[in-house]
Amino acid sequence: MIVRGPGTLDGVKESGLCRSQPESGAYQKRGDKKMKTLKVGIILLVFLLAAMVTVPMVNAKEINYSLVSDVSTLSVPQLHFNNSQNYATVKTELDPALTTRPSDITNLLATSQNPDVSKIPYGSIVYHSKSGVTTVFDSNGNQLFAARDANSPEIPTPAGSMPATHVFGFPSGSVILTWGNTTYVSYHNVLLFREIDEGASTNSKTFSPTPGLSDPNSYVEGIYGTPTSSSLSNYVTYWTVPSNPQYSNDTPVTGGIVHYPVFLWNGIQTIGNSPILGMPELIQPVLQWNTKTSPDEWSLASWVIFGSISSGHSTEVTGVSAGDVILGQMSYSPGTATWTILARDTSVSGMPTATYSVVNSMPNSNVNTEVYLESWAGNNVTYMPGATPFYTFIITDTSGNNCSPSSITLDYQRAIFSNLILNIANSAYWPNTISHPLIFTTH
Repeated sequence: MIVRGPGTLDGVKESGLCRSQPESGAYQKRGDKKMKTLKVGIILLVFLLAAMVTVPMVNAKEINYSLVSDVSTLSVPQLHFNNSQNYATVKTELDPALTTRPSDITNLLATSQNPDVSKIPYGSIVYHSKSGVTTVFDSNGNQLFAARDANSPEIPTPAGSMPATHVFGFPSGSVILTWGNTTYVSYHNVLLFREIDEGASTNSKTFSPTPGLSDPNSYVEGIYGTPTSSSLSNYVTYWTVPSNPQYSNDTPVTGGIVHYPVFLWNGIQTIGNSPILGMPELIQPVLQWNTKTSPDEWSLASWVIFGSISSGHSTEVTGVSAGDVILGQMSYSPGTATWTILARDTSVSGMPTATYSVVNSMPNSNVNTEVYLESWAGNNVTYMPGATPFYTFIITDTSGNNCSPSSITLDYQRAIFSNLILNIANSAYWPNTISHPLIFTTH
């Protein structure tokens, strides 16, 4: 779960010296009066809904994770920075892991001249500074390691690339609650990690109201429109997994291989900034080809993007095949201000669902509904999948009434993908496409 929490850092220690002032004005700004209207009862309800199964206990004193039932009781401990520590390297996304202990990281730093860290202990605190350094602390505020964002590879996401230090994977079923300037990520009431963005509101970039222009290097073609209701409740899309690309774009590098993925997704994006975050937000169920953890195959994941600050995705679901029918669904619950996002392969019985929930930060008004083909594989037709039909769009408000966009915008990035023949067939019928599916083609 991702939750952003209240308050300021009071007395952050760095090299034994206490800072008595808050970390930044941005930290205070996002914990404003508007945020305080979020009732504790709603927060409790959200966390209780997430507690559907019990996470097994591990008999190790060092694995110190917290059970969370009310985020209002959580506070950020004093953070003890250690400037004498050498920088670590983060080459892949940061993932919380139950079996990773603080001593594992301490030993790694002590025995390696260039330690590579990708797993963090449950309860970790991840602090992004304005100076471009990400520091990870244990649950008590003791520094585990620090890494320079600029030295971390850029990770392709379905909304642009971000340094590996700003991309997170979390278990499917996690809940994401935003409150103030801190993000608390928990799973079945177990606190996975907290993320603090020192300069969130000053460093974030605003997405263009035209979604495809927010990252012209990866958006290939798409379609979007604004729902006619100011209280969007459901956005559902079905699509068929296309034939595999002829080739995957994989580039050998020192220590491994870079996999350049292809994404097909429907999503909801704020028009401008989220009023709660002060930055854009995008939620999306995603069909993926050739990710780092699932190379040369199709997989499913649900993603959330917070401006240019951070992104996270649910556990990837593998076993997806060409010809399968995918469901991408985003549903809003007004009582708890919660969006539930899921991606499911409806053709395979018993396959897990890639899902998470976002609480409080993502509005259900002043948003765009979107469908996109995105590729990091480059301007080469052999790296592109076959034709992809999208159909059975459902866009309704909180009263259950149809609120499909009255006008739509087609977005083709022909200047970037000049070697491809881009086309979205039947676009004039979108989103009423039951008899006339949208068909995305590139050749």
